[in-house]
Amino acid sequence: MTESILVLHVDDDPDFADMAAHLLEREDDRFSVTVATSASEALDRLADGAFDCIVSDYDMPRQDGIELLKTVREDNPDLPFILFTGKGSEEVASDAISAGVTDYLQKGRGMSQYAVLANRIDNVVTRYRAENERQWRNAIFEGCRDAIFISDSDARFVDVNEATIELTGYDREELLSMRIPDLHEEDDLDAYREYHERILSGEPATTMAEILRADGSKVPVEFSNRRLDVGGDTYMHTVARDLTERTERKRTLERDQNRMHAITDAIPDMVVVYDTDGRFRSVLSGPEDLPVDGLGSLEGETLEEAFNSDAADCIQAAIDETVESGAVQTVEYALMSNGNRRWFEAHVASLDTGDTDRAVLVARDITERKAHGRELDEANTVLGTIVANLPVGVIVEDAKRDVLMTNDALCEILDLPGTTDDLIGRNCEKAAAEIKDLFDDPDGFATGIKERIDQRVPVSNEVLDLADGRTLERDYVPYDLPDGEANLWLYRDVTDRVDRERELQQFERIVEHVGDAVWIHDPDGTLRFVNDPPAAALGLSPEDIVGKQAMAVLASVADPEKLATFTQEVQRILAGKTDTARLELPLYLETETRHLDVRVTAATINGTRHAVGLARNIDEQKRREQELQRQNKRLDEFASVVSHDLRNPLNVAHGRVSLALEEHDSEHLSVAQNALDRMGALIDDLLTLARQGRRINDPEQVALSAVATRCWSVIDGTEATLNVESDLPFMADTDRLQQLFENLFRNAIEHGAEDATICVGSLADRRGFYVVDDGPGIPEANRDEVFDFGYSTSEGGTGFGLAIVKEVVDAHGWNITLTDGADGGARFEITGVTIAQQ
Repeated sequence: MTESILVLHVDDDPDFADMAAHLLEREDDRFSVTVATSASEALDRLADGAFDCIVSDYDMPRQDGIELLKTVREDNPDLPFILFTGKGSEEVASDAISAGVTDYLQKGRGMSQYAVLANRIDNVVTRYRAENERQWRNAIFEGCRDAIFISDSDARFVDVNEATIELTGYDREELLSMRIPDLHEEDDLDAYREYHERILSGEPATTMAEILRADGSKVPVEFSNRRLDVGGDTYMHTVARDLTERTERKRTLERDQNRMHAITDAIPDMVVVYDTDGRFRSVLSGPEDLPVDGLGSLEGETLEEAFNSDAADCIQAAIDETVESGAVQTVEYALMSNGNRRWFEAHVASLDTGDTDRAVLVARDITERKAHGRELDEANTVLGTIVANLPVGVIVEDAKRDVLMTNDALCEILDLPGTTDDLIGRNCEKAAAEIKDLFDDPDGFATGIKERIDQRVPVSNEVLDLADGRTLERDYVPYDLPDGEANLWLYRDVTDRVDRERELQQFERIVEHVGDAVWIHDPDGTLRFVNDPPAAALGLSPEDIVGKQAMAVLASVADPEKLATFTQEVQRILAGKTDTARLELPLYLETETRHLDVRVTAATINGTRHAVGLARNIDEQKRREQELQRQNKRLDEFASVVSHDLRNPLNVAHGRVSLALEEHDSEHLSVAQNALDRMGALIDDLLTLARQGRRINDPEQVALSAVATRCWSVIDGTEATLNVESDLPFMADTDRLQQLFENLFRNAIEHGAEDATICVGSLADRRGFYVVDDGPGIPEANRDEVFDFGYSTSEGGTGFGLAIVKEVVDAHGWNITLTDGADGGARFEITGVTIAQQ
């Protein structure tokens, strides 16, 4: 019968999903298609039943097809997953491949696409099943405890499993160069050739023979052989079982039987036949040191004559009871021997001789057992004390599943009412049914107990989730008591450990996917964790690096002084002298030089101080910095030209016009002088712009009130007032920040009243600062233009003031917005500043 193929089709369009399912099932009658219209529904269906393939759309609400694929891959890394989408792009295909998609097919028009999709499903499922079957066959072959090997028609080994290697003592390469006769002595070869020919003719055969191991020893082996035809060639499949243990058991059994006969002939117990009146009739056996003159002398004597009165009365009462009831009686009595008390346990049974009622007594010296019993009582007391104080929950049950022993820890872990005394004697099966709702999977908890007891196989660290979110681990140990089977259960609350493990797994997943290098130093500086990027850069694997010192790993590729500084900083962090360190470390690799921005931070792991390192490749940043330096150099050259070659002629012209005005009162000369003044202002602003555009690389801590007050002091010839309402500390370049405030102050004065009021303060959330005036403000329609070069509403303005402000803000990496002030003026808010630590 053709095996069906179960397909889960996920598409948020239910009509399309149903149609596609119908067409796929029509294309191949092996297909059984289940439809899900969302990723969450698909995951629920996947949890409820097994599927051979998932076909999913990409563009779906809440969780798209690639996100669904990533979730599926967490529990089903090999399950075929085909992305069948109408939104195709190289980016989507690349993301799908990175997430582990099996195949990718873009939706098209017409019915032929479903034949293509059906063919793709058939192909991936066929490969998936073939791989599973290969893994199963390999597991059976390698997991078998018996030796399994394949030989060709010339009896040469073709394949062997690990058990064959252990059985023969040869390694795999040696065996594959040998023939089976090489393992047999010369005398066995004729018999081997005979059964080898029978097997190759198709007759299975089971034989026993000794093989020669590599060390020269002989091993008795049972061979089960059959013919195997593969690809037109004939082979022999052999299962070889080591009979050493079986042979030894047989010898042991023979020895035990011989010993048993000897024991029967010389029973150490005292066996005596009594008359009903307690007179010794015959003594069959007994210990030589019995506290009487001799065994033979007992015959004919009464119990009172042979033993003390207490022992005699005890035995006589047992004889009377067994003769009357017919039931075997068991009694204990003590006799004195050489000044020591010896205890005996006697079984008394009636003996029907046909004409006289008699009793037979079998007595065993139990003196040592009595002493052992006392020791056992003491041991049980100690054991009970240990169990009571164990940090794990313990429960011991007998063959009837009644509680024999438990402790307070079990009651605390499972939050059970009552005390341990209340649990002793209770039936565990009934108790489990009462508390099963404490667990996340109640029925699984109950059935799991039954399965463990039925199988009677020890189980360790079985994980159980409680309904309250805690996690337990359970151990099961079956053992035997004198009166039957027993079970030991241990419960541990491992919630904290599991949470830490999950956090660690999450950390490792994050670290393994981050592009930067990450490593961890233990307290003595040894590398205990390294992710892939640094190892790959050095041409190594993480395993090659872990366990070594960073100095040893980087000595051949790092600058010695830089490496020494790095090592010293790590040691300072591990010693608790500092918590962080940062430096730039160049690595001189075979084909390139890499510059790394290295940051090391202290971290406490399992209560111990470690150092966690993070290194980022800043080669691109270095290249940008070099390019910026070249640009700044050209900008400085431009500024120098402007400052020297333009300003000097301008100063000459300005001086000449001033002299001409002294000699001639001309309207034209006044206009020319104003134009020259404007050109000077333009040159000043251009020079400022040329220098303000540079990126801030070394900011320092400044105080808002101090820098604003200092900038106000250079604003001359004004009746305006400045109010500073905050002393906010933040990081900035002082000179560039001064240009920002001076231009904002001048802008407020030039476009407002001469007696304008300007306020400076920090924003409500202290994420930046503001400058606001009480002037006419700036219309909302013009606010996008005020920061453009050359924009001005003043006849004498250069249009560069606010552009310079914007350049200073951008150079710091800040943001600036323009809004209305509370009194209608212009309010400039600067955000994104770095607040300094006080």
